[in-house]
Amino acid sequence: MGEMDELCYRVEQWDESGQRVEEIVAAAADLLVARAAYEATVKRRPGQFILLRHKARIINQSRQ
Repeated sequence: MGEMDELCYRVEQWDESGQRVEEIVAAAADLLVARAAYEATVKRRPGQFILLRHKARIINQSRQ
């Protein structure tokens, strides 16, 4: 298993339409680290569509 495979949690910024990822802001192997990165990203990028994902599963999103 490669190093990127172990970074299964991702914080992503999506475009306004929610159709594509604009940027992978952070990747982590640990959920607590990923949650901290997600919270910091939401604070630093107000109004942006931010997702916290574990592979294909959405854990949290900045807009509903």
